[in-house]
Amino acid sequence: MESNKKYWKGLEELNNSTEFVELTDQNRR
Repeated sequence: MESNKKYWKGLEELNNSTEFVELTDQNRR
């Protein structure tokens, strides 16, 4: 169960980082 929480936490951080990259990409255009 504990490793499961870490897994979801990692996914959440990944989603946040990809959204951040997309935001910066839009700002460059």
